[in-house]
Amino acid sequence: MTRIIAVLLLAFLISSGVYAQTGGPLPVATGSSGLSGKPAASNDIFSGVVTTSGVDSLTVVRKIPGRPDEARTFGVDKSTTVEGKLKTGARVTVRFTPEVEGGAHALRVIVRTETVPVTGTKKTQPARR
Repeated sequence: MTRIIAVLLLAFLISSGVYAQTGGPLPVATGSSGLSGKPAASNDIFSGVVTTSGVDSLTVVRKIPGRPDEARTFGVDKSTTVEGKLKTGARVTVRFTPEVEGGAHALRVIVRTETVPVTGTKKTQPARR
């Protein structure tokens, strides 16, 4: 009796898995209305340490153990929101959109409270209030 139940349960699980997989491809993400048929805008995030910051650009380096350092330069303009004091050595998280030319435009920059020196090994302590 238990063998029959086990076999029926197994057959049910196998058949339900086959029907679930034959639903076709997943739909492509669409714009905000969901009806436009255009791909949704891509917002990516990059975190690291600021190495240079200028009037119209920001360079951030991400260090991951066991991998080579990755540096990215982001375009900055008046539409970019900066939360905190942006300076060299600050840890930041950048929300950006990729550009057609291969660059990236920063939409929002969040500065974390602690800073890291760009060169040397001495750590900088966060400012006390």
